[in-house]
Amino acid sequence: MSTRLVIGGILAMVGGVLMIYSGYVSHSLLYQAADTVALNYLDLSGFAASTVTLAISILELLNALGGITVIIGGLVLISGHGRTGRLIILLGGGAGLLGLLVSFGYASYKLGLDQTLSYAYYWIGLILAVGARMVSKGARNQVKVPAPVS
Repeated sequence: MSTRLVIGGILAMVGGVLMIYSGYVSHSLLYQAADTVALNYLDLSGFAASTVTLAISILELLNALGGITVIIGGLVLISGHGRTGRLIILLGGGAGLLGLLVSFGYASYKLGLDQTLSYAYYWIGLILAVGARMVSKGARNQVKVPAPVS
């Protein structure tokens, strides 16, 4: 097995843990954003208010699942499946990015740039996930299945 796959897998797992940690940090901010918009800018009640809360919850779940997916991709890389691991990491990084963009946009608009520093863990995790893909991309040795003996 290639050392590049192992290093990439470790980077991805550390990045995934940071992404999950940031997802729990941003949880309250997303609900605060929904409450602020619902109370100050929209006249929501009943079904509409539940729909907004559900949408924010789904975005938060995608953010948290992004980290879990990146961790799974790291494990796949370590097991020797480079192409599959890189694909899983790509999917996890993209899912997590959606939740971050919503949180980052709200924080920048409403609270200023100081509040956006609370998402530094996510950015570091995402950078590590991208780095894991780049490091593992040059790996040549993958899991080889022996040919059957005739």
